[in-house]
Amino acid sequence: VRDLAIFHQPVYLFVKVKRYRCWNCSQVFSASLESIPPNQHYTNRFCEYLYELCEGSTIQEVSRKHRIPYKHWNAFITPSHRKKQKSVKQR
Repeated sequence: VRDLAIFHQPVYLFVKVKRYRCWNCSQVFSASLESIPPNQHYTNRFCEYLYELCEGSTIQEVSRKHRIPYKHWNAFITPSHRKKQKSVKQR
């Protein structure tokens, strides 16, 4: 899971997610983490950081700087954009 850089070095977190099995239906599920959305390889704060960078430059510039493929940008922009829109509307 990618997180904010430290001293301009990318940081990757290795997260062990606990998995549980339901005794009744035998379905397997995992614990959710507040800072990492399900099935995502980036923390929420990293997504918010990228979103804020895009306010002053283009997605292509930020993508190149942080070495993120363009096809992954939907995962960053959509959740962060929704959060920002909600916070603006609440004010």
